[in-house]
Amino acid sequence: MGCSLAFYLAQQGRSVIVIDRGRIGQGATAACAGGIRAQFSTEVLRRGAAAVLPQHLPDRWLDALLEEADLLAPEAWDSQEEARVHECCAGLLGAVLVVLMAQRGHPDQLEMTVSTLMSHLHCYILALAAERVSRDTDIWVEPPTLANLFDEERAVQAKRRSAEGA
Repeated sequence: MGCSLAFYLAQQGRSVIVIDRGRIGQGATAACAGGIRAQFSTEVLRRGAAAVLPQHLPDRWLDALLEEADLLAPEAWDSQEEARVHECCAGLLGAVLVVLMAQRGHPDQLEMTVSTLMSHLHCYILALAAERVSRDTDIWVEPPTLANLFDEERAVQAKRRSAEGA
């Protein structure tokens, strides 16, 4: 929560310092994940697979999922906080599972290897990061579709937006 508040205050031009007992983002930010997960489920996951495509996510959910992706990085893991790290990635996992279920005709159950699931998570995280680039820079990155979101061989196109008036 503190990191999010600091981010938005900094966006408003305010000078911000974040002080945390341990690593930044591992305190209340991680502890409040349960409420965030419930809200994400209500606002996004229940709307279906298309709602979790990065190009359809509101900024706040795009940023929240990218924060979860940071927690998945092995260097972010602290052996004492490992359970909390896994708990905080439920939004990413939920989004990936919603898309997989839709791609497979909404079966009652889904089974896959952990390596396949991790591959899909990585594809989704890359798509989230590409969307953030598209929103924040003059580079447009072609968004994925439900059909090709997890395709590791998908050709990704990017181009600079033309300058206004040019």
